[in-house]
Amino acid sequence: MCTTFHWRSRCCGHHWLQIREPCWPGQGFDTCSIFGDGVAREPPEVITSRGLCPSCHSCHTSGCYDKNQIRMIVDIKNRWRWGLGPSKSDAGLECLVQMLPTPDTSHVAYERVYEPAEDSFLLLDTLSSASETTFLRTRFGNSYVPLVLEVGPGSGVVIAFVNAHAQFIFGSQNVLTAAVDVNGYACEATGETTRKAAKENAATSARFLGAFQGDLVAPLKRQVVDVLIFNPPYVPTPELPKQPGPHLDTKPTFDDDSYMLSLSYAGGKDGMETTDRLINSLPQMLSSRGCAYILLCAQNKPEEVKERIRALGDAWKVATVGSSGKQAGWERLQIIRIWVE
Repeated sequence: MCTTFHWRSRCCGHHWLQIREPCWPGQGFDTCSIFGDGVAREPPEVITSRGLCPSCHSCHTSGCYDKNQIRMIVDIKNRWRWGLGPSKSDAGLECLVQMLPTPDTSHVAYERVYEPAEDSFLLLDTLSSASETTFLRTRFGNSYVPLVLEVGPGSGVVIAFVNAHAQFIFGSQNVLTAAVDVNGYACEATGETTRKAAKENAATSARFLGAFQGDLVAPLKRQVVDVLIFNPPYVPTPELPKQPGPHLDTKPTFDDDSYMLSLSYAGGKDGMETTDRLINSLPQMLSSRGCAYILLCAQNKPEEVKERIRALGDAWKVATVGSSGKQAGWERLQIIRIWVE
């Protein structure tokens, strides 16, 4: 997905957006799908410019600017309107951008629960993207009530986001959400994060069933999950940490905190030992309409993972639906969607 700069001119006071990094060569406001439905999760930080804005500059020079790379902001309220410019008489087709707020996690004890990071926000961006909202709305429709399960929610920022903005993502509030984590502290944090976000977005939120302590999908019945979300422990490590026992009401030590955090990142061989177990369970856990979103890093050998999924049968499909840029020719992080046709 393309990223943008938000500029403000000291000379004329006008605001404009400029493509910072295109998701593909030639992509921009006219061509990138993220602008097609006009939805962005959060606005970029405003940067002050000493010169004239592109619109005023083009008027002085009798020139023009590349409208695929630059858009004048003609109004800023709780939503933005991005105009084509360069003047009020040539505003062109505008793009309405709704900002979906990220759930507040300030209450979370990050010394023992995974803090939201680039991987978390990539999931938010992907699940609210034009391609995925279209896919989910088409797959489940208005009469079906899907169950969304996040495995390993950590702070709960992802499942809270999906729950709070169900109306936008699924086109309906008739959605059930839940989470499972081996870390009891993460379950507590997820419950609080999701309840707060739902209260702040009551007009668009789904029904949250709760966060439960357990190993992957063990607490659930077979073939009940419609949308599974998994940000796994994907860092390659010599071994996996042992499974924790019941969450106790005792003050954790520093070693306890370190152990709890290791559960969120230590992935064993190739960073895939936990993810492999989850993928192996998909035929038993997904409903007939079910799909899964799983985050991978380059060390996880994503192309080999995709081949394994296709080997489950001709009906099994997999595609990369989100990525965070490339390093040495490889996507550093990517999100794959798995589904059955």
